[in-house]
Amino acid sequence: MIELNKIYHMDAIEGVKQIPDNYIDCVWTDPPYNINYTYDVYEDKREDYFEWCRIWIKECYRVLKPTGSIFIKMWYANIPHICVILEEAGFFMKNIIIWKRHSQAGYMDRFLGGYETILFYTKTEANKFYPNRILKKTDFTYRWDDKKEYKGRLHDIWTDIKPVVCGSLKHPEGIYKEGTGEKMHPAQHPQEIVRRCIISTTDENDIVLDLFAGSGTVLLESKLQNRRFLGFEISLYYVNICNKRLEQQTLFSWVSK
Repeated sequence: MIELNKIYHMDAIEGVKQIPDNYIDCVWTDPPYNINYTYDVYEDKREDYFEWCRIWIKECYRVLKPTGSIFIKMWYANIPHICVILEEAGFFMKNIIIWKRHSQAGYMDRFLGGYETILFYTKTEANKFYPNRILKKTDFTYRWDDKKEYKGRLHDIWTDIKPVVCGSLKHPEGIYKEGTGEKMHPAQHPQEIVRRCIISTTDENDIVLDLFAGSGTVLLESKLQNRRFLGFEISLYYVNICNKRLEQQTLFSWVSK
């Protein structure tokens, strides 16, 4: 039996097959995009990419509770294929969340990228969702609460979250190699995009799964929000980063030594 609140040095598909049916409350994961990205051990270019996605997405459907949600951070060009796979598996679309940010890719044959996407689907239409847990200041919605503040619900376009970048402009959450601006994991994302999703779709003590744990952002944020968690990662180097982050006492206490 897989134990909770741990990350396993294990292939994602091998790991998820060990999880019982209807066990997980939320999946939040950022899989490889099949675009020749440089990871520690994974080769990010496979001919069977969408068939591979079909396998783990089908397993996610199996392990999610009927009230459960899945969030997949995905490269824009893969979205049409992934959406079809999700719907074939039985999932219901809720949102395509647009995270507005500037890409560091210097394309010369197209417009520069200005956003990333997070697919939000649920196992059934009777999913958990708590829209009033995260309210943002607005100029046009007045809430008659105790503080009498202008606040409104989140839209599906997020413009206020800074990415974790490499170089001289370091992000306060960034996990960088000592004395450099190089990230220890190439695809670390900010914790706020995870927080919004799990706060809105889970309760305390619910279980959050990340199949491709990477630098451990989903696992750490789940821990900070009093959710139980489970992660898989095929790179031992990244597993060690995850375990070290899970020992942090605050968001910003990482020390590379």
